[in-house]
Amino acid sequence: MDNLITAAEAAQLLGVSDQTVINWLRRGIIVGQKVGRTWDIPESSLENIERPKMGRPSETNGNGNSAVPSQG
Repeated sequence: MDNLITAAEAAQLLGVSDQTVINWLRRGIIVGQKVGRTWDIPESSLENIERPKMGRPSETNGNGNSAVPSQG
């Protein structure tokens, strides 16, 4: 049987915030089950997760070049 952990414990193991883990659970990136107000997450579901890119997408003008003019 797989050990169940909380979103806070998963966040600590993954090095992200609790809210990030909750967002990933809602999007299906991590498998878990909501029980009342908390999440039960099988530890094995944290293996080989596809982490989404973090941060803002870069601004481009459609051809891969920056849409922001360079300073200089």
